[in-house]
Amino acid sequence: MRLRGLRAEAGLTGAVLAQRAGVGRPTVSKVENGRMVPSLDRGSGVGPARR
Repeated sequence: MRLRGLRAEAGLTGAVLAQRAGVGRPTVSKVENGRMVPSLDRGSGVGPARR
């Protein structure tokens, strides 16, 4: 999934991205593996969390 690549480019661990996005680490993993599609309110927090 594209999220994993973007996270890696930003030099973030899954745990750090989860904390910054306000979700749990398992949620980040599920999104990265295509087992979950984030809602718009949660998904909109991922972009700013990468910065």
